[in-house]
Amino acid sequence: MQRSLRIAALATLALTFVAGPTLAASNSGKANNGTQALIQKYQEKSKELQQIHQKTLKNNPELKKQQNDYQKMVRSAIKKQGYNTESGRDKLQSLSKKLQSGDLSKSKRKEVMQQFQSERKKMSKARKQAMSQPKIKQARQKLQDDTQAAMKKQNSKTDKLIQSLRKIQKKMRSSAKSSQPQSG
Repeated sequence: MQRSLRIAALATLALTFVAGPTLAASNSGKANNGTQALIQKYQEKSKELQQIHQKTLKNNPELKKQQNDYQKMVRSAIKKQGYNTESGRDKLQSLSKKLQSGDLSKSKRKEVMQQFQSERKKMSKARKQAMSQPKIKQARQKLQDDTQAAMKKQNSKTDKLIQSLRKIQKKMRSSAKSSQPQSG
């Protein structure tokens, strides 16, 4: 139940992280129709859950405030870790644009990619340290519980959607694992 809000609030991100190998396989033409159907089903249900989440926030200003306060608390804790999220985000966007431009030599592309990965690592480390603080863990849990309760009140399909997403995630993970070459 604790992860339910993360699924609801970050359904699109969950798709990126959970289905990454599956999406990569599908984009390279290696995924079978069953995998593609799972991805499509996941995206549809995620979108529906996101809509419930957005409507819930719109109809619950106090919940929206709680979410904003939580986000400020996390940003502040990350900043105390010595990482500036705004400049880090700007740097990642700039590096990403360079990578997407296609104007880089192979060696320059490799260098920019290493800079990008280094920046992502710094950001991830600071965020992980911030998120491990008891005060933030407690605020996250309260926000998750309050959001999930409000979403259920907003739409009775919330639990069913979350359960369905979990099943699809599990299938996508096992599909991704079974499509990976076996080492031996």
